[in-house]
Amino acid sequence: MVTSVSSISAAAPLSSTAASTYPSFAPGSIQELIATTLEIPSHLTDRSKRDLRLSYAKYEAYLEATKSMSKLATLGTWTRKFTNDDIIEIFFSKSAYFKWHSKIFPFVKKYPAMQKWLCNDDAPYDAEVWGHKKQTFENLKEILDNCKDPSDLKKKPALGGKGKGRGGSRDSDKEHHSHKKVGSSKRSQNM
Repeated sequence: MVTSVSSISAAAPLSSTAASTYPSFAPGSIQELIATTLEIPSHLTDRSKRDLRLSYAKYEAYLEATKSMSKLATLGTWTRKFTNDDIIEIFFSKSAYFKWHSKIFPFVKKYPAMQKWLCNDDAPYDAEVWGHKKQTFENLKEILDNCKDPSDLKKKPALGGKGKGRGGSRDSDKEHHSHKKVGSSKRSQNM
């Protein structure tokens, strides 16, 4: 887990003779320095594993690391230059991050059962969230795209009909608009 900012002191560069706990990084690289400073667990920096739960844990650690580094830079306790890409590359390749992680994981919150499954926190059975689908980024995207946002269900009932998210048919829309356009309807006379 990423260490909270309040417990981080100013980072000293690692000596070139120190054994790295992050074999994925070049000794003395900005990624190694950030990972060491934030005490990011080394298993979250391993890019060889393609597990969705691990990928989600890396995404959550990436978000926390981004906040922590921003805070350190703001407080002036981190003085070396770094970019968002430097933080991304601690956990993923940039291409994988921009293809999958950044486009899918922000929407996991709209499906709480899937979020619990990904966090392995009181997780539902695989079949409850995946059905008969294989656990892949492609299938996760499809599941999330088809997931109804619970807040949408409370706003207005779906009346059926055609159109993108209109909530009703074109005929009901025409009737609704015709009341506004006609100034001499019974409705406007009674008001």
